[in-house]
Amino acid sequence: MHILVIYTGGATGPNIEAQLKDYLELQLVATVDITLLADIAGADVPYSLSTDIAKTIFNGYHKYDGFVVVHSVDNVLYTANLLAFQLYPLGKPVIFTGTTLAEDFFTLPNNNNFSGDEQVMYRKMSLRTSLVTAVQLATQNVSGVLLAYGPRIVHAVRALESTNTDHIGFTSWQAEDVATVRFGIELTTNTGQPRQSVSPELQAGVDPRVIVLRREPQPDTLIIPPETKAVLMHAYQDQLLPRKLVLPPGIPCFVLGTQGRLDLPPGMMIIPPSAPTTALCKLMVGSCHYSGQDLIDFMLMSVTGEGGKV
Repeated sequence: MHILVIYTGGATGPNIEAQLKDYLELQLVATVDITLLADIAGADVPYSLSTDIAKTIFNGYHKYDGFVVVHSVDNVLYTANLLAFQLYPLGKPVIFTGTTLAEDFFTLPNNNNFSGDEQVMYRKMSLRTSLVTAVQLATQNVSGVLLAYGPRIVHAVRALESTNTDHIGFTSWQAEDVATVRFGIELTTNTGQPRQSVSPELQAGVDPRVIVLRREPQPDTLIIPPETKAVLMHAYQDQLLPRKLVLPPGIPCFVLGTQGRLDLPPGMMIIPPSAPTTALCKLMVGSCHYSGQDLIDFMLMSVTGEGGKV
């Protein structure tokens, strides 16, 4: 099979392409091409990176059997989820992977004794392991956007950051993992759609003019700026909702995590259950195409297995 590796950041070394090609194990499972799209630390990744990745995959879609995106683990949930809504339908796998070491790993109190050479060694070893796994996964009979950081392989639109320190990478929200990595890749029954003979549509565009109110106390009165496209609230308790929310005319406000609540302030709409990052990314992509009632109708549609038609 022919796999394209798209590098966006996360490696260490002066010659990134040579470093990636040096992982000879890649050639044992597939023919691999490498394109250097960007070199951005995960914490600095702009939303527009997902559009650049989408265009790269769209332009090479019929040449390659699968795609691997090397991305820092920081903020990869946003890039991967945005991509899931910008390319649809996907009949081939797009695997996000990279070093499982967060950017601040070596600055943590118990980890700051590693020398510079040791840090480089651990980063290279982590990336090498992840990349070999991702290329192998890209040859399997799966499709859609997947995350391969550590031993758990999950759908991007079902991914949550693990709160368990025993877990590396991400966990699956209300679903079984796609696969686990032990002595090779073991697919589960939750692989989703197999490979399909379809051509994706490039639904490019990300609108960041979305205000997100997270699970933290809000002021009694909250005035939303007029240039806002939509509001997404991650609140689920009365004290986390502002008593008075001043919305500009025609600006929809969606609430996530209040299933069954009947006491929401006027003008708020409960959206179908989904992972918070998925809901936000769906809203950011949908806001490029819709506004007002059309955006409301789009958000009220359930999130399908992998992204969806915009």
